[in-house]
Amino acid sequence: MQKNIPKALGAKDSILETLIDEIKDIPFIAKDFKSAVKKIASDELQVELSSNQLEWIKKI
Repeated sequence: MQKNIPKALGAKDSILETLIDEIKDIPFIAKDFKSAVKKIASDELQVELSSNQLEWIKKI
């Protein structure tokens, strides 16, 4: 069962395949980062929390 955890999380059969997929995602990560920085700079950043997350924060 533990051997299947990486596949369940989206990992490929080989490290090379996983690395290629991660490299392909770099432009999207950069775009998301740029968008987040713009929102932060213009005070437009919003954070959404679920009720479960709020309950967990209250316990801290």
